[in-house]
Amino acid sequence: MPLTNLDFRLGDESLDLAAETEIQLEITSPLFETDTLPGTLVYPFTVPNTPKNRRMLGFPGFLAVAGVRNQLFVCDFYLLGVRWRRGQLSVVKRSVDGFELSFKTDVGDVSTQLTDVQLSALPWPTVPLVLTAGGAWPARAYALPSVANSLFVPEASVATLGYQGVVNAYAGGQYDTTQPVVPMPYLRTVLEQVAKFIGYSLAGTFFDDAELQALVLYANQAVDVATGLVPLAGQLPDVTVPSCLLAVRALLCQCWLFDPVRQVLTIDALRDVLASPAYVDWTDQAEAAFEWEPNVSAGYTLEQKLDGGDDLSKNAPADEYQLKIGGAKEVIQVDVSSLAMQAGPRTPTSTAPAILLPVTVQKGNTPALPAESDNKTTLRLLFDRGVQHDAAGNAYPLASAEAVAYSGASTGNYSLRWAGPKGLYQVWHQDWLAFRSRTELITRGIRLRVADLLTLDPRRKVLIRAAEGTTLAFWQQIQVTISQKDGIQVAQVPFYKI
Repeated sequence: MPLTNLDFRLGDESLDLAAETEIQLEITSPLFETDTLPGTLVYPFTVPNTPKNRRMLGFPGFLAVAGVRNQLFVCDFYLLGVRWRRGQLSVVKRSVDGFELSFKTDVGDVSTQLTDVQLSALPWPTVPLVLTAGGAWPARAYALPSVANSLFVPEASVATLGYQGVVNAYAGGQYDTTQPVVPMPYLRTVLEQVAKFIGYSLAGTFFDDAELQALVLYANQAVDVATGLVPLAGQLPDVTVPSCLLAVRALLCQCWLFDPVRQVLTIDALRDVLASPAYVDWTDQAEAAFEWEPNVSAGYTLEQKLDGGDDLSKNAPADEYQLKIGGAKEVIQVDVSSLAMQAGPRTPTSTAPAILLPVTVQKGNTPALPAESDNKTTLRLLFDRGVQHDAAGNAYPLASAEAVAYSGASTGNYSLRWAGPKGLYQVWHQDWLAFRSRTELITRGIRLRVADLLTLDPRRKVLIRAAEGTTLAFWQQIQVTISQKDGIQVAQVPFYKI
């Protein structure tokens, strides 16, 4: 088969393309969006109505043929004989000009698979209930931290069930199974299941950090201890999969990069992307003319969305969920929060030694009260801090939004509060937002080659030497047309200068 600039293959066969076929691409960097998962947009294009295309596309629009509603085809997009993207192809419509097609790849393909899918609706396994403290991922899919919650069981049922105000109650080296046992899945467990669902594997610096692998999702569903099982689907918050992914990415200021060819999702911290020395030199491909825009940022407000079902959220101090930086004009709201931390008695009437616990005032679900089965929770995270000690030195399983034990000793390097030396802002966001506050926008025409598109990586900076000066920058978006006849046309690329 002779090499062509454009080639769309379904299996081993290529669609017929007209000599004048053009594909318009819009490739958006995932570095600069906080409320979407951007990727590659291929604008609809038309292929001729040939016998081969009719057959390969399932005879769309032929009234005598039984059709398949919204049929999707796995399609490989080749540039000059090399596979560039894998995605899903569908017919938008049949017209006198041929078949108008839509091709979705990387995030577009993933988003199609995940649209409106609840996190709990993924094919979750049921795993054994292991009643030991101090387990960790991957040996166990969940943690069992103690959480103070006076409202988990309705007041009218407290005496009947003997509820003492703490779920996953722990004393004397064992869990008290007369109290609610609530497994809380590790975030890593959730990400692995999402990746498995879309056929991706996971990579990146995020997965090299043992402390981040100890993040757990707060749950309010008690399990039936007698079964010895944990149906993981019941331990998840009431959120969609895309909402969960967006929230985690924004909270930890990350870059999520979907590679549809290798089918790998890479997660890196934006602070590390900024600090990386990796760059590509596009000097010889840059047009001389350029546009420049000054920085107009006026500070940021970082804000976590609190759980409306937690009565404590109504009076939460601002430093638990909000931080203002500079003029605080741009609001970055993340749809995830954590729990308050309480140091002192387990409950107001407890005579046990003082202890540090996460605390909420929120209805729970328990098999002991079948009518109490629809109390939802939003996405809330805690760090599993393993086995720690109360005021008397007694061991217990601690999950925390902060990085200290009851004694004040450090339990980790990260906090889920915005402020402080271990807080989300200083650890993850500060360097990146400082860059965003000083950068300038420069737009240039770039004569991209096939090799550039094949190796395109938004995490790599671009070096351009010009008469006006040398710039090192991240590209924000690439808009380019690729013609079957003339190849790659000049791309318009806005850059954020470092």
